[in-house]
Amino acid sequence: MQFYPKVIYSFSDNMEQVEERNSLYEGRVWVDEEEIPEGSLTLMLDQVQFSDEAMYICKAVNSHGRGTRKMKLVVEDAEEPQVQFSTVEDTLVAKCISAGWYHMPKVTWRNRKEEDLSGYSKTEILEEKQDGSHRVVSTLHYPVLLHEIYTCHIEESDVLNRPVRSIHKVPKRKYHNMYNHY
Repeated sequence: MQFYPKVIYSFSDNMEQVEERNSLYEGRVWVDEEEIPEGSLTLMLDQVQFSDEAMYICKAVNSHGRGTRKMKLVVEDAEEPQVQFSTVEDTLVAKCISAGWYHMPKVTWRNRKEEDLSGYSKTEILEEKQDGSHRVVSTLHYPVLLHEIYTCHIEESDVLNRPVRSIHKVPKRKYHNMYNHY
């Protein structure tokens, strides 16, 4: 079986080459053309879909040379934000803040034994968009211990609005420092 890559964005002669773009990406892909003269290229993909999950290859050529970079795009319908510890009314609590936007977020807290601690948490709206989706902050009021491991899992519970997606870049190890700008 042979794989034939599809062009999702082409830029040459200081112009976007629209005729070479795959129709599946029409209106969803763009770059900041002001970065190009500085030697930087950031490809933006809007309205990410599960079908966008793939290995992407960026090839660039200019008068100074050429380069190729690979990146795997993984699309998920849930997130596990970083857990932070803080003190509320002299009590240690664990908090997490969603990066994604949800209409009806379902937040699940677990400890290292995978016990469901969600009943001890309170979730509040942090930010709201006009479409009714929002980012949330969830606080775990369980007797929190600093040496314990807690995970916060957030997913969309409204099946009509799934998936709210987060994107993870998984570069190969030898390129790990080159993806800090995406």
